[in-house]
Amino acid sequence: MLRGGADCVFVPDMGNLEKESIWTLVEGIARPINVIAGEKTPSIPDLETIVVGRLSFGPMPMRTALARLRATGCEGREDGTFSRMNVDALSLAAVNG
Repeated sequence: MLRGGADCVFVPDMGNLEKESIWTLVEGIARPINVIAGEKTPSIPDLETIVVGRLSFGPMPMRTALARLRATGCEGREDGTFSRMNVDALSLAAVNG
């Protein structure tokens, strides 16, 4: 057991965390590895084959939502319209579900 009480090791992705690098960490650290999902993160099936303990989304969902909010605000200010707000928007029924 780790003295600090940690039960996994979080590995931040600096944009180049490939399957081979993750495997090296899994092999060398005697605790489950937690990786953060990113554009170049290996697929979930690949992560399962190298026994990654946990996959996190980190700040990306919030950053994605903020980008959409900014685009909607810019459209409203510049064009006076709000069509970007409805692209890929969840229906009220889906939100309530």
